[in-house]
Amino acid sequence: MKVEICNLGVISRTEIDLKPLTILIGPNNMGKTWLAYVLSGIFGQHGCDEYAQAYVRGQFPGSYSRLDDAIEKVLKEGNATIDLYQFAEEYGETYFQNVADYARKWMHDYMSTQLANFSNMKVVIHLAETKAAFLEQVERYPLLNRIAGGLLSIRKKSGDKIVYVYTSIEGEEQIADKLPIEEIKERLVRSIFRALHRSLYPQVRVFPTERTTLVTVPFGSRTREKVPHPLDQKVLETLETIDKALQELQELSGLTPSTMIEQNARVAIGPVANFLNMMSAAFRIGSRQVESRQTRVKDNLSIQRYIDLAEVLEKQILLGGLDFSTSEPDPRRDILFQATQDVRLEIPIVSSMVKELAPLVFYLRYLAEPGELLIIDEPEMNLHPAAQMQI
Repeated sequence: MKVEICNLGVISRTEIDLKPLTILIGPNNMGKTWLAYVLSGIFGQHGCDEYAQAYVRGQFPGSYSRLDDAIEKVLKEGNATIDLYQFAEEYGETYFQNVADYARKWMHDYMSTQLANFSNMKVVIHLAETKAAFLEQVERYPLLNRIAGGLLSIRKKSGDKIVYVYTSIEGEEQIADKLPIEEIKERLVRSIFRALHRSLYPQVRVFPTERTTLVTVPFGSRTREKVPHPLDQKVLETLETIDKALQELQELSGLTPSTMIEQNARVAIGPVANFLNMMSAAFRIGSRQVESRQTRVKDNLSIQRYIDLAEVLEKQILLGGLDFSTSEPDPRRDILFQATQDVRLEIPIVSSMVKELAPLVFYLRYLAEPGELLIIDEPEMNLHPAAQMQI
Protein backbone atom coordinates (compact mmCIF):
# COMPACT_ATOMS: atom_id res chain seq x y z
CA MET A 1 0.00 0.00 0.00
CA LYS A 2 1.48 3.32 -1.06
CA VAL A 3 1.08 6.46 1.04
CA GLU A 4 2.10 9.97 -0.01
CA ILE A 5 2.89 12.54 2.69
CA CYS A 6 3.29 16.27 2.07
CA ASN A 7 3.99 19.23 4.36
CA LEU A 8 4.73 17.25 7.52
CA GLY A 9 7.34 19.04 9.61
CA VAL A 10 10.60 19.01 7.64
CA ILE A 11 9.08 16.68 5.03
CA SER A 12 7.90 18.62 1.98
CA ARG A 13 6.95 15.48 0.07
CA THR A 14 7.70 11.78 0.30
CA GLU A 15 6.15 8.45 -0.59
CA ILE A 16 6.26 5.27 1.45
CA ASP A 17 5.34 1.78 0.27
CA LEU A 18 4.09 -0.17 3.29
CA LYS A 19 5.34 -3.74 3.01
CA PRO A 20 5.35 -6.61 5.54
CA LEU A 21 8.66 -5.09 6.66
CA THR A 22 9.35 -1.41 6.02
CA ILE A 23 12.50 0.23 7.39
CA LEU A 24 12.95 4.01 7.37
CA ILE A 25 16.64 4.91 7.27
CA GLY A 26 18.15 8.38 7.25
CA PRO A 27 19.95 11.10 9.23
CA ASN A 28 18.49 12.58 12.40
CA ASN A 29 15.77 15.23 12.19
CA MET A 30 14.55 14.13 8.76
CA GLY A 31 10.99 13.36 9.86
CA LYS A 32 11.10 9.56 10.19
CA THR A 33 9.44 9.48 13.62
CA TRP A 34 6.82 12.06 12.66
CA LEU A 35 5.96 10.07 9.54
CA ALA A 36 5.63 6.81 11.49
CA TYR A 37 3.55 8.43 14.24
CA VAL A 38 1.19 10.08 11.75
CA LEU A 39 0.57 6.69 10.13
CA SER A 40 -0.06 5.13 13.55
CA GLY A 41 -2.65 7.79 14.29
CA ILE A 42 -4.47 7.48 10.97
CA PHE A 43 -4.51 3.68 10.77
CA GLY A 44 -5.02 3.13 14.51
CA GLN A 45 -8.13 3.34 16.66
CA HIS A 46 -7.54 7.02 17.38
CA GLY A 47 -8.03 7.99 13.74
CA CYS A 48 -11.15 5.84 13.45
CA ASP A 49 -12.76 7.27 16.60
CA GLU A 50 -11.97 10.89 15.77
CA TYR A 51 -13.36 10.62 12.24
CA ALA A 52 -16.46 8.68 13.33
CA GLN A 53 -17.26 11.33 15.91
CA ALA A 54 -16.84 14.11 13.35
CA TYR A 55 -19.02 12.28 10.82
CA VAL A 56 -21.82 11.68 13.33
CA ARG A 57 -21.78 15.35 14.30
CA GLY A 58 -21.74 16.53 10.69
CA GLN A 59 -18.34 18.17 11.10
CA PHE A 60 -16.82 16.57 8.00
CA PRO A 61 -18.14 17.13 4.46
CA GLY A 62 -19.33 14.25 2.34
CA SER A 63 -21.46 11.23 3.11
CA TYR A 64 -21.92 7.52 2.43
CA SER A 65 -25.36 7.11 0.89
CA ARG A 66 -25.64 3.39 1.68
CA LEU A 67 -25.01 4.10 5.35
CA ASP A 68 -27.37 7.06 5.50
CA ASP A 69 -30.12 5.06 3.75
CA ALA A 70 -29.76 2.25 6.30
CA ILE A 71 -30.11 4.69 9.19
CA GLU A 72 -33.31 6.12 7.70
CA LYS A 73 -34.72 2.66 7.05
CA VAL A 74 -34.12 1.53 10.65
CA LEU A 75 -35.91 4.63 11.89
CA LYS A 76 -38.92 4.03 9.62
CA GLU A 77 -39.16 0.24 9.42
CA GLY A 78 -37.18 -1.04 12.39
CA ASN A 79 -34.62 -2.97 10.34
CA ALA A 80 -32.09 -2.62 7.54
CA THR A 81 -29.17 -4.42 5.92
CA ILE A 82 -25.83 -3.20 4.64
CA ASP A 83 -23.66 -5.23 2.29
CA LEU A 84 -20.38 -4.49 4.08
CA TYR A 85 -18.30 -6.10 1.34
CA GLN A 86 -19.91 -3.91 -1.32
CA PHE A 87 -19.66 -0.89 0.98
CA ALA A 88 -15.93 -1.48 1.45
CA GLU A 89 -15.40 -2.05 -2.26
CA GLU A 90 -17.20 1.18 -3.14
CA TYR A 91 -16.07 3.44 -0.29
CA GLY A 92 -12.94 1.79 1.16
CA GLU A 93 -10.31 4.10 -0.29
CA THR A 94 -12.56 7.15 0.13
CA TYR A 95 -13.10 6.26 3.78
CA PHE A 96 -9.39 6.01 4.62
CA GLN A 97 -8.68 9.17 2.63
CA ASN A 98 -11.33 11.00 4.66
CA VAL A 99 -9.75 9.74 7.89
CA ALA A 100 -6.37 11.01 6.67
CA ASP A 101 -7.80 14.39 5.66
CA TYR A 102 -9.51 14.86 9.02
CA ALA A 103 -6.25 14.03 10.83
CA ARG A 104 -5.19 17.65 10.34
CA LYS A 105 -7.80 18.58 12.97
CA TRP A 106 -6.55 16.30 15.76
CA MET A 107 -2.90 15.59 14.99
CA HIS A 108 -1.61 18.31 17.35
CA ASP A 109 -3.44 16.57 20.21
CA TYR A 110 -2.19 13.14 19.17
CA MET A 111 1.38 14.44 18.98
CA SER A 112 0.90 16.51 22.16
CA THR A 113 2.10 19.77 20.62
CA GLN A 114 0.66 23.24 20.24
CA LEU A 115 3.62 24.67 18.32
CA ALA A 116 3.71 22.34 15.33
CA ASN A 117 1.36 23.20 12.48
CA PHE A 118 -0.47 20.39 10.69
CA SER A 119 -3.00 22.53 8.82
CA ASN A 120 -1.20 22.03 5.47
CA MET A 121 -0.40 18.36 6.02
CA LYS A 122 -1.59 16.12 3.20
CA VAL A 123 -1.66 12.33 3.36
CA VAL A 124 -2.82 10.45 0.26
CA ILE A 125 -3.65 6.76 0.63
CA HIS A 126 -3.56 4.40 -2.36
CA LEU A 127 -5.42 1.23 -1.41
CA ALA A 128 -5.32 -0.48 -4.83
CA GLU A 129 -2.48 -2.94 -4.14
CA THR A 130 -3.99 -3.95 -0.79
CA LYS A 131 -7.66 -3.89 -1.77
CA ALA A 132 -8.12 -7.61 -2.47
CA ALA A 133 -6.67 -8.61 0.91
CA PHE A 134 -8.61 -5.81 2.60
CA LEU A 135 -11.93 -7.00 1.14
CA GLU A 136 -11.15 -10.57 2.20
CA GLN A 137 -10.72 -9.39 5.79
CA VAL A 138 -13.92 -7.33 5.57
CA GLU A 139 -15.84 -10.51 4.75
CA ARG A 140 -14.20 -12.35 7.66
CA TYR A 141 -14.81 -9.57 10.17
CA PRO A 142 -17.50 -10.46 12.78
CA LEU A 143 -19.62 -7.64 14.15
CA LEU A 144 -21.87 -7.43 17.19
CA ASN A 145 -23.11 -4.19 18.74
CA ARG A 146 -26.36 -3.99 20.65
CA ILE A 147 -28.32 -1.94 23.15
CA ALA A 148 -29.80 -3.94 26.02
CA GLY A 149 -33.47 -4.83 25.83
CA GLY A 150 -33.46 -5.35 22.08
CA LEU A 151 -33.58 -1.62 21.39
CA LEU A 152 -30.96 -1.99 18.66
CA SER A 153 -28.82 -4.86 17.37
CA ILE A 154 -26.09 -4.71 14.73
CA ARG A 155 -24.76 -8.11 13.68
CA LYS A 156 -22.54 -9.71 11.08
CA LYS A 157 -21.11 -13.23 11.10
CA SER A 158 -17.57 -13.99 9.98
CA GLY A 159 -17.72 -15.13 6.37
CA ASP A 160 -20.95 -13.24 5.73
CA LYS A 161 -21.01 -10.02 3.69
CA ILE A 162 -24.24 -8.63 5.14
CA VAL A 163 -24.66 -6.51 8.28
CA TYR A 164 -28.11 -6.89 9.84
CA VAL A 165 -29.54 -3.97 11.80
CA TYR A 166 -32.83 -4.33 13.66
CA THR A 167 -34.85 -3.27 16.69
CA SER A 168 -37.63 -4.93 18.67
CA ILE A 169 -39.57 -1.64 18.80
CA GLU A 170 -42.58 -1.51 16.50
CA GLY A 171 -43.89 1.57 14.72
CA GLU A 172 -42.02 4.57 13.38
CA GLU A 173 -43.23 6.89 16.15
CA GLN A 174 -42.29 4.40 18.87
CA ILE A 175 -38.83 3.96 17.36
CA ALA A 176 -38.26 7.71 17.17
CA ASP A 177 -39.47 8.10 20.75
CA LYS A 178 -37.41 5.32 22.32
CA LEU A 179 -34.42 5.31 19.98
CA PRO A 180 -33.32 8.75 18.77
CA ILE A 181 -31.86 8.95 15.30
CA GLU A 182 -28.61 10.27 16.83
CA GLU A 183 -28.20 7.02 18.77
CA ILE A 184 -28.91 4.87 15.70
CA LYS A 185 -26.48 6.90 13.61
CA GLU A 186 -23.68 6.83 16.17
CA ARG A 187 -23.96 3.09 16.79
CA LEU A 188 -24.11 2.17 13.13
CA VAL A 189 -21.44 4.61 11.97
CA ARG A 190 -18.96 3.51 14.64
CA SER A 191 -19.64 -0.17 13.92
CA ILE A 192 -19.16 0.15 10.15
CA PHE A 193 -16.13 2.43 10.38
CA ARG A 194 -14.44 0.21 12.96
CA ALA A 195 -15.04 -2.83 10.75
CA LEU A 196 -13.28 -1.11 7.84
CA HIS A 197 -10.43 0.11 10.02
CA ARG A 198 -9.74 -3.25 11.64
CA SER A 199 -10.03 -5.10 8.36
CA LEU A 200 -7.02 -3.14 7.11
CA TYR A 201 -5.05 -3.41 10.38
CA PRO A 202 -6.65 -5.30 13.31
CA GLN A 203 -4.41 -3.37 15.70
CA VAL A 204 -1.70 -0.74 15.45
CA ARG A 205 1.02 -1.16 18.07
CA VAL A 206 3.59 1.56 18.67
CA PHE A 207 6.91 1.18 20.48
CA PRO A 208 8.07 4.76 21.13
CA THR A 209 11.60 5.69 22.19
CA GLU A 210 10.28 6.26 25.72
CA ARG A 211 9.69 2.51 26.11
CA THR A 212 12.87 1.83 28.11
CA THR A 213 11.50 4.08 30.86
CA LEU A 214 7.83 3.19 30.51
CA VAL A 215 8.49 -0.55 30.82
CA THR A 216 9.54 0.06 34.45
CA VAL A 217 6.21 1.69 35.31
CA PRO A 218 4.09 -0.36 37.76
CA PHE A 219 1.02 -1.37 35.76
CA GLY A 220 -1.43 -1.62 38.63
CA SER A 221 -2.00 -0.45 42.17
CA ARG A 222 1.50 -1.31 43.27
CA THR A 223 2.43 -0.23 46.80
CA ARG A 224 4.93 2.60 46.97
CA GLU A 225 6.90 1.31 49.96
CA LYS A 226 9.40 -0.16 47.51
CA VAL A 227 10.63 3.42 46.89
CA PRO A 228 11.31 4.62 50.45
CA HIS A 229 13.81 7.43 50.01
CA PRO A 230 12.31 10.95 50.38
CA LEU A 231 14.38 12.18 47.44
CA ASP A 232 12.24 9.95 45.20
CA GLN A 233 9.10 12.02 45.77
CA LYS A 234 9.19 13.41 42.23
CA VAL A 235 9.47 9.87 40.89
CA LEU A 236 6.43 8.87 42.94
CA GLU A 237 4.42 11.81 41.67
CA THR A 238 5.36 10.96 38.09
CA LEU A 239 4.35 7.32 38.53
CA GLU A 240 1.05 8.32 40.09
CA THR A 241 0.34 10.61 37.14
CA ILE A 242 1.09 7.81 34.69
CA ASP A 243 -1.04 5.35 36.68
CA LYS A 244 -3.96 7.77 36.63
CA ALA A 245 -3.62 8.31 32.88
CA LEU A 246 -3.46 4.55 32.35
CA GLN A 247 -6.62 3.96 34.37
CA GLU A 248 -8.42 6.55 32.26
CA LEU A 249 -7.19 4.84 29.11
CA GLN A 250 -8.50 1.49 30.28
CA GLU A 251 -11.95 2.99 30.77
CA LEU A 252 -12.11 4.17 27.18
CA SER A 253 -13.39 1.96 24.38
CA GLY A 254 -10.45 3.05 22.25
CA LEU A 255 -7.36 5.19 22.41
CA THR A 256 -8.60 8.77 22.35
CA PRO A 257 -6.08 10.88 24.30
CA SER A 258 -7.80 14.08 23.16
CA THR A 259 -10.80 13.21 25.33
CA MET A 260 -8.56 13.24 28.39
CA ILE A 261 -7.34 16.78 27.96
CA GLU A 262 -7.90 18.81 31.09
CA GLN A 263 -7.67 22.54 31.24
CA ASN A 264 -4.02 23.67 31.34
CA ALA A 265 -2.87 20.02 31.32
CA ARG A 266 -0.60 18.31 28.82
CA VAL A 267 -1.47 14.75 27.85
CA ALA A 268 0.90 12.00 26.84
CA ILE A 269 1.72 11.78 23.16
CA GLY A 270 -0.61 9.34 21.39
CA PRO A 271 2.03 6.68 20.66
CA VAL A 272 2.99 6.63 24.35
CA ALA A 273 -0.65 6.08 25.30
CA ASN A 274 -0.77 3.28 22.73
CA PHE A 275 2.29 1.63 24.27
CA LEU A 276 0.94 1.92 27.82
CA ASN A 277 -2.30 0.33 26.73
CA MET A 278 -0.44 -2.57 25.14
CA MET A 279 1.73 -3.18 28.22
CA SER A 280 -1.34 -3.03 30.44
CA ALA A 281 -2.94 -5.72 28.27
CA ALA A 282 0.18 -7.88 28.63
CA PHE A 283 0.12 -7.47 32.42
CA ARG A 284 -3.47 -8.75 32.47
CA ILE A 285 -2.46 -12.03 30.82
CA GLY A 286 -2.99 -15.07 33.06
CA SER A 287 -2.78 -18.84 32.72
CA ARG A 288 -6.20 -19.04 31.06
CA GLN A 289 -5.17 -16.60 28.31
CA VAL A 290 -1.86 -18.44 27.83
CA GLU A 291 -3.68 -21.77 27.42
CA SER A 292 -6.13 -20.19 24.99
CA ARG A 293 -3.28 -18.80 22.88
CA GLN A 294 -1.52 -22.17 22.84
CA THR A 295 -4.75 -23.79 21.66
CA ARG A 296 -5.09 -21.29 18.81
CA VAL A 297 -1.59 -22.17 17.61
CA LYS A 298 -3.05 -25.36 16.11
CA ASP A 299 -5.24 -23.31 13.76
CA ASN A 300 -2.85 -20.42 13.18
CA LEU A 301 0.82 -21.23 12.77
CA SER A 302 1.69 -17.52 12.59
CA ILE A 303 1.07 -17.24 16.32
CA GLN A 304 3.62 -20.01 16.97
CA ARG A 305 6.15 -18.12 14.85
CA TYR A 306 5.60 -15.02 17.01
CA ILE A 307 6.12 -17.08 20.18
CA ASP A 308 9.27 -18.64 18.69
CA LEU A 309 10.60 -15.21 17.74
CA ALA A 310 10.12 -14.01 21.32
CA GLU A 311 12.28 -16.93 22.46
CA VAL A 312 14.94 -16.06 19.87
CA LEU A 313 15.14 -12.53 21.27
CA GLU A 314 15.51 -13.92 24.80
CA LYS A 315 17.99 -16.71 24.19
CA GLN A 316 20.13 -15.42 21.33
CA ILE A 317 20.26 -11.68 22.00
CA LEU A 318 19.43 -11.07 25.66
CA LEU A 319 21.05 -14.37 26.71
CA GLY A 320 18.49 -14.81 29.46
CA GLY A 321 14.78 -15.15 30.09
CA LEU A 322 11.90 -12.74 30.70
CA ASP A 323 8.79 -13.53 32.69
CA PHE A 324 6.28 -12.06 35.12
CA SER A 325 6.84 -12.40 38.85
CA THR A 326 3.39 -14.02 39.23
CA SER A 327 1.58 -16.56 37.05
CA GLU A 328 -1.68 -14.63 37.36
CA PRO A 329 -2.45 -10.87 37.19
CA ASP A 330 -1.63 -9.20 40.50
CA PRO A 331 -1.28 -5.57 41.67
CA ARG A 332 2.30 -6.39 42.68
CA ARG A 333 3.18 -8.11 39.42
CA ASP A 334 6.58 -7.22 38.04
CA ILE A 335 8.76 -8.11 35.07
CA LEU A 336 11.74 -10.27 35.99
CA PHE A 337 14.87 -11.05 33.98
CA GLN A 338 16.63 -14.38 34.55
CA ALA A 339 20.23 -13.34 33.90
CA THR A 340 21.74 -16.66 35.04
CA GLN A 341 20.41 -19.78 36.71
CA ASP A 342 20.88 -18.17 40.13
CA VAL A 343 20.27 -14.50 39.33
CA ARG A 344 16.81 -12.96 38.79
CA LEU A 345 16.47 -9.19 38.55
CA GLU A 346 13.54 -6.76 38.56
CA ILE A 347 13.12 -4.74 35.39
CA PRO A 348 14.19 -1.34 36.88
CA ILE A 349 17.76 -2.57 37.48
CA VAL A 350 18.46 -4.58 34.34
CA SER A 351 20.50 -3.29 31.40
CA SER A 352 19.04 -0.83 28.93
CA MET A 353 19.11 -3.52 26.24
CA VAL A 354 16.83 -5.77 28.33
CA LYS A 355 14.46 -2.86 28.96
CA GLU A 356 14.55 -2.13 25.24
CA LEU A 357 13.52 -5.61 24.11
CA ALA A 358 11.32 -6.74 27.03
CA PRO A 359 8.14 -5.10 25.64
CA LEU A 360 8.73 -6.70 22.23
CA VAL A 361 9.23 -10.12 23.82
CA PHE A 362 5.96 -9.86 25.77
CA TYR A 363 4.09 -8.52 22.74
CA LEU A 364 5.23 -11.40 20.53
CA ARG A 365 4.63 -14.02 23.20
CA TYR A 366 1.19 -12.93 24.38
CA LEU A 367 -0.46 -10.43 22.04
CA ALA A 368 0.79 -10.48 18.43
CA GLU A 369 -1.80 -11.41 15.81
CA PRO A 370 -1.52 -11.71 12.01
CA GLY A 371 -2.14 -8.50 10.11
CA GLU A 372 -1.28 -6.05 12.88
CA LEU A 373 0.80 -2.96 12.13
CA LEU A 374 3.84 -2.80 14.44
CA ILE A 375 5.78 0.47 14.52
CA ILE A 376 9.12 0.46 16.35
CA ASP A 377 10.90 3.79 16.73
CA GLU A 378 14.69 3.32 16.83
CA PRO A 379 14.63 -0.53 16.88
CA GLU A 380 18.39 -0.66 17.46
CA MET A 381 18.33 1.83 20.35
CA ASN A 382 20.40 0.76 23.40
CA LEU A 383 21.59 -2.40 21.66
CA HIS A 384 25.24 -3.43 21.44
CA PRO A 385 26.52 -3.32 17.82
CA ALA A 386 26.60 -7.13 17.68
CA ALA A 387 23.00 -7.27 18.88
CA GLN A 388 22.05 -4.62 16.32
CA MET A 389 23.34 -6.90 13.58
CA GLN A 390 21.33 -9.83 14.98
CA ILE A 391 18.16 -7.75 15.12
